[in-house]
Amino acid sequence: MRIIESPSGAYVTIDGIEYLNFAGSCYLGICDRPEIIEAAKKAVEINGAFAQIPKHYGFNVRCNMDAEAAIAKYFGTEDAFYFMGGYLFGSMAFQGLRDDYDVIYLDEMAHFALKDGAKCTGKPIYTFSHCDPLDLKRVMDETLEKGQIPAIGCDGIFPTLGNISPLGEYFDLIEPLGGYLIVDESHSLGVLGDKGRGAIEKFNLPRDKAIGGGSAGKGFCAYGGIAVGSKELMDKFVYSPPGRGASAGMTSAAAATAASLNYIMDNPRLLTKLRENIAYFRKGLKELGISTLDSESPVIAFQIRDGIYMRRLQAELYDKHQIFLLYSTYIGAGHEGVIRSAAFSDHEFEDIDRLLSVLKAYL
Repeated sequence: MRIIESPSGAYVTIDGIEYLNFAGSCYLGICDRPEIIEAAKKAVEINGAFAQIPKHYGFNVRCNMDAEAAIAKYFGTEDAFYFMGGYLFGSMAFQGLRDDYDVIYLDEMAHFALKDGAKCTGKPIYTFSHCDPLDLKRVMDETLEKGQIPAIGCDGIFPTLGNISPLGEYFDLIEPLGGYLIVDESHSLGVLGDKGRGAIEKFNLPRDKAIGGGSAGKGFCAYGGIAVGSKELMDKFVYSPPGRGASAGMTSAAAATAASLNYIMDNPRLLTKLRENIAYFRKGLKELGISTLDSESPVIAFQIRDGIYMRRLQAELYDKHQIFLLYSTYIGAGHEGVIRSAAFSDHEFEDIDRLLSVLKAYL
């Protein structure tokens, strides 16, 4: 087990050695900002490590309240809910809205968090082909009875391949039925949309029917779970079984989330630079003859030969060139797996050029 000894970003120290880093998900590249680290330290000094009492009892700690205020301001919503971990978003959404829909439809490659959350409801669950609105329509036509209301579960950006759900087409299917989209935005928060508010913003969908949330531990470089919407909707999250049954989370994480979002709002150049790096990275791979998705996503996955070769490639880049990226067999990677890399805001073009130059020798 190798030991990471620094914050993650464009560079990371592992076992005493500095690596150029394209692994992980710290998309806006602010894990090492002193303002965020100091905010986390201060929260622990005031309230200790954990906020022990869930907010449905009518008590809260200041750092959680600050996080919720920053989240609501960032997303421009009436209210927000900050909770202990992004994995709980799917469970809170499906269970909190349980009385408002009848049947669940999941992308076949939806994150485990959405699948687990859907199972907790006891509702009928059907899957449709990955990112395929036509297949979703087919499955709904075959299974949804007259008068029933659907809930569609999918990722905003899928974590391994980086593809983006066609939320606009999904919404067109469910809007006449009064249905809901439940979108795990973990990898699209801070990344998609004009203001970095995620896939729901990108497709300009109403937040009373397109319900978004997920992890602050990706683009925002913090930690914890985020959900946004009206006060009525957030109350449904708060009073859902996981909302009531889980602790309120780590004080340091809540404070870091608030500080991170405030920092991002004060520094819009972070998103601009990320998008420049994504375009430059994808262009460079294409010029090498490496096929990737044509996407705005910072997750950039590709295949070279087969799984055995890619495992060797990952190891050699790490051991010989001090370049850290991942060989992944996670959700959607397929039988052979993929090289899963990511662009961050704190990468410079010369960092990307260094990776591309090394990759060229392995093609």
